[in-house]
Amino acid sequence: MKLITIHPGIWKEEVMKYGYESSQLSRKNIADYLGWEYFYILTAPQIRDDWKEGYKKIGFESYEIINICNYQSDIGHDDLSVLPEHVISNYPNGKLNLINGFVASVENDDETMYFTSGLYLKKNKNNELEWYNKDGSVVLRARKYNPRREPTPIHIMSEQYLYYKDGMWLTDEDLLIKVLINLTDTNDIIIRDQHEIVHPKLWRFVENTNRNYYEYIHHNVLSSLVSNLRKKTKYLVASEMLTEVLQLQGYKANFIPPVVIDKNSRVKTNRNNPRSYCYVGNMTENKRLEMVIEVFSTLYNMGIDVEVTLYGGDEQSIREKFIDIKPNIKVAGYVDEVPYWKHDGYISASKRELFANACVEAMSFGLICILSNIDIAHRYYGHKNKDIILFDNNEELIGILKYLFYSENINTQNTIDFVEKYAIENVVERFLELYNYNKL
Repeated sequence: MKLITIHPGIWKEEVMKYGYESSQLSRKNIADYLGWEYFYILTAPQIRDDWKEGYKKIGFESYEIINICNYQSDIGHDDLSVLPEHVISNYPNGKLNLINGFVASVENDDETMYFTSGLYLKKNKNNELEWYNKDGSVVLRARKYNPRREPTPIHIMSEQYLYYKDGMWLTDEDLLIKVLINLTDTNDIIIRDQHEIVHPKLWRFVENTNRNYYEYIHHNVLSSLVSNLRKKTKYLVASEMLTEVLQLQGYKANFIPPVVIDKNSRVKTNRNNPRSYCYVGNMTENKRLEMVIEVFSTLYNMGIDVEVTLYGGDEQSIREKFIDIKPNIKVAGYVDEVPYWKHDGYISASKRELFANACVEAMSFGLICILSNIDIAHRYYGHKNKDIILFDNNEELIGILKYLFYSENINTQNTIDFVEKYAIENVVERFLELYNYNKL
C-alpha cells in the first residue's frame, strides 16, 4: 500500500518548508503512522546541486523523492559519489561545486553539468536541458516554450517545459503517466497537489486503470471564474466549509486537513498580560505584513510593551522594505521550526486563507489567536472556537492587543479542544476511508 503525492516542486535554489511543503510532510507522517509506503513525485525539473538534499533536510527520506525528469536517467536518483579528480581533467577551466567532498556540478563556459554517480543533467545558456544515462547516452531533452510567443511542437495552453524522448515530443503529463505506470497500482492513494492546469491524459489514465486518484484543493475555487473542476474527479479539500458547498453542487469532495498536529508538552492554556506574539508565513502580498508592522509601530510609540516576531520570508528583503523597524518588531526570517511555545499569541492579517496551516499549528500550543475577519478559514475558526478574536482594521487590532495586555487569567482550553480533530490519530481515519472508497 502506497500514499503518493504529485506536486510541482518548483524550488529553483533552496527548498524551504512553507504551507505546501508542510502538507506533503503531513501526508508522509500519516503514511508512516499507518505503515504505508510514501512517495513524493515532483513534476518540475529540479535544476540545482544535489537536487534531493533540500527535501531531505525538511524531513523526507531520499528514496521517497522522485522527479519525473530525473527518473528517465538510470542515475538521476543516485547519491553524489563522483570525486573531483575523476572529472577535473575533462573540465580544466570549469568551476567545480563540491558537497561533502563530492562533485555536485561543474560550471564550464556556457554550460552547467550536474552530477550524481555520474553526469546526469546538462543545462546550457539558453536553459535547454539534457539528461544522460550512466553510459553517456542522451535519454531526454527539454526546453521551455511560451505558446503566446512562438510556435510549439505540440499544443499547449500555457508556458511550460516540453520534452523530447525517443523521437517524440512529450509534456510533463506524459512523463508523469510513465512514472505512475511503473510505481502504482489500484491499491494506492494518489493525490495531485497544487496543479491548476487541466490534465485530460492523466484523468483518462487514472479512470481507465481504476487508480484511486484525488486532486487537492488548497484555495477557494468558488472565487475564481475558471475553477477547472469536473464532476468525475474526486477532490480533497482543505476546508470543511468549502467541502460542504462543493458537495451540494454535486462534486465528489471530501475534507482532509492539509496538516496534522502532534501532541506536545509545551501546551499552555492560561496567560496573564500577554505581550509576545508571532506572525508566520512566506510574507507574500496576501499576508499583509505592512499592517502588522504599522500596528506594532503604533503600539511602540504609545508605550505599550508588546512585541511581535516575524517568522518566514527573507530577512534582508524585509529589512530593506521596512527601513524604520521599531525595536518591538523582531525579524527572524525563515526558520526550520517556528517556536510557538515562546509566544503568548499568534496574529494573521491575511486577505484569504482556506485552512491556515500556521494558525492551526499555533492553536495546538494554546496560543491566543487574533485573525483578520476574512471568509472561509478565519471566520470558520471564529465561529467554532470562541477563543478566536477577529479584527477588521488596524484600529481594531491595536485595541485588541491593548486590551489583552492589561488582562489576566486568559484561558485557551477551547482552542486545544477545537484542534484535537486535526490530531494525526483522528486524521488517519479519513485516509482509511479514502483507501476503502476504491474497494466499494
